[in-house]
Amino acid sequence: MPPEASRPTVFIDRNSGGRLFKALIKAAGIPVVLHDERFPDTTEDHDWLAKLGTSGWLLVTGDDDTTRTPLFLHQLAESRAHVFMLRGLNGGSREDKARCIVDAYPKMCELAASNEPPTFWRIGKKDGIARAFDFRATLKKMNQSKRR
Repeated sequence: MPPEASRPTVFIDRNSGGRLFKALIKAAGIPVVLHDERFPDTTEDHDWLAKLGTSGWLLVTGDDDTTRTPLFLHQLAESRAHVFMLRGLNGGSREDKARCIVDAYPKMCELAASNEPPTFWRIGKKDGIARAFDFRATLKKMNQSKRR
């Protein structure tokens, strides 16, 4: 775990689990902000990404659809964000989701500190291995498909 002074805040996309979920993460010493504390529930992913891209926060989602959404990927390319798609966030209890974030936090901090933003990482549910997602190449393919 990084020293307290260098612990970046984790911003968690909507539908995360609420106050108990947040309390479990905070109890582990991780600064955390939930989507609904900053934005209306209807705020699109690309909108919050645009607003938070310069915050230095680690942006966490469990929504794999972001990897297929041109508007989100375009906004990521224009941002200074570190986005982490945690595969263990979907379908678990609040406790399981919190544990997923707590377990992944040191790796997320390491990746954010050692890579120039913007970045997008997928972290596996079972193996905890972080894999870079080449969002620029995906966005380029999407744009080429549109032109045809």
